Amino acid sequence: MATKVWGLTLSPDQNPVPLQFGDLKLTQASLAWDAKPGNTQLKIRSKNDEFILCTLSERVDQQKLNLALNEDMLDCTLHVTGVNEIVLTGQVCDDNDDDDKDFQPDENDDDDDEVAGMMQFRDLSDNRFLSGFELRHFGLGSPPLMPVYDNIDLRKEEKTPEDKSLQGSDAIEDSQDDIQKMETKS
Repeated sequence: MATKVWGLTLSPDQNPVPLQFGDLKLTQASLAWDAKPGNTQLKIRSKNDEFILCTLSERVDQQKLNLALNEDMLDCTLHVTGVNEIVLTGQVCDDNDDDDKDFQPDENDDDDDEVAGMMQFRDLSDNRFLSGFELRHFGLGSPPLMPVYDNIDLRKEEKTPEDKSLQGSDAIEDSQDDIQKMETKS
């Protein structure tokens, strides 16, 4: 299902506009750039009921909307009352199933091969960092509110000066240590 950008400008003197757009999601109502002072209302009408979706003025010139309208609401109309035009933007869904066939996975695809490839470099004897590193692993940051992990401090495991030194040329450049920089260049 593809979505497309949709827009419509409604003026107060315009006849109500029927919703013949299919599945539509209204996301924004804005006053036109040349708006005059005064209130302008965006309304939706269904049979005998009328609802105000938003009221815009010179102080509030746009309003975020999150209104999904579908094909079952074809009897609904949108209209504007007040002094200004309202520009509506949103997304319309295109139910063209032919486009979706390109994105459906083939039955012969095996995701197991990909997972095995990602795990082949993992040290199976070290399960401490399966969920990744956090600042607390380096003795930084605040401890978690609820201890859910083992209390591991990697700084305490550093024994030799080499373990404690910055590794890699980028880390040495960032350290601004002139002696290390000269040793690295030679």
